[in-house]
Amino acid sequence: MRFDLSKIVKRLIPIILIGIIGNIIFAVYTSEENLLDALSEFSPGWFIIAIIISLIPWLGHSIRTVIWSRFLHFPVSFKDSLRISIAHDLGGAITPTVVGGTPIKFGLLVNKGVPAGSAGMIVLLQVLEDLVFLISSLPLSIYFGGGLGNPAVSNLYESIGTLSIHLWWLIPALALLVVTTRFVYRNKKKSVSVENGTSFWQKVKKRIGEAWSDFTKAGAMILKGGKLRFLLTAAMMYMEWSCRFAIPIALVYSLGIDADPFQLFFLHWIVWLTMLITPTPGASGGAEAVFYFLFIPFIPESLIGILITGWRFVSYYFMMLIGAVILQIIGVISSKAE
Repeated sequence: MRFDLSKIVKRLIPIILIGIIGNIIFAVYTSEENLLDALSEFSPGWFIIAIIISLIPWLGHSIRTVIWSRFLHFPVSFKDSLRISIAHDLGGAITPTVVGGTPIKFGLLVNKGVPAGSAGMIVLLQVLEDLVFLISSLPLSIYFGGGLGNPAVSNLYESIGTLSIHLWWLIPALALLVVTTRFVYRNKKKSVSVENGTSFWQKVKKRIGEAWSDFTKAGAMILKGGKLRFLLTAAMMYMEWSCRFAIPIALVYSLGIDADPFQLFFLHWIVWLTMLITPTPGASGGAEAVFYFLFIPFIPESLIGILITGWRFVSYYFMMLIGAVILQIIGVISSKAE
């Protein structure tokens, strides 16, 4: 399984441009001020903090990948781990949020010599670490965020039906695309002999068996001696997600708005949760709409548009831009080293 990172970057460019243009249009439409005047509402200090904390998750993700790859005796360097972490997020930008960049991460680990079973275990571990944070943080964020009586939650319930109508029409379209692709692929395979077909499936069965054996061995190793490492990497995951959820908090303070940080944390938790069920790449369109409905009870209407623009830029488009640049730099350095 090989992934060409340059192709991923090329696919991202139009998404970045369209997204930024869309965000600018949204900011102009929802702001009562001139766009440049509205942007000047952000104080530099808090905005820079938002930029810095947006990059920290890559560092944590890379360190966790290094820890688990070394523990399973297939070490991946920090440089390659950073490359995998960035590609993971960039891949998530061109797929629905619930899919994310997991297939790309798995493929890149295999490219670096990690057996498929061990690569699958590393991916699974990091999914479990995500779940530990998301599940454990929900009760706290609900408690400190004002509970289920929060007016933002009722706002979301009122609007979710409309959002579903506008977004979920993509599902049958994608299903039709998959069915059509498989139909064409099967027709092409009809020319292959039964003997060759049998040989092909035997190879597939053998590889699946080898991967499963490696996967179970990796799991046994972790159960036997990896518990403390899991606690360490889970704690690092808390840091990563806290940074992601702190971005809108920093931007709200950057706009000079007095707001409860725990409540903002809770609101962003719900935003992220709804992004999971938004079928567009990177939850584009749906993320902005949900953010608007959730935050509008607590943010002045004149500033909500510029806040959404700043949040989406820092947490999404800026990340894609800087990530694409870093991948290119790492690629050049690796080429020279070879």
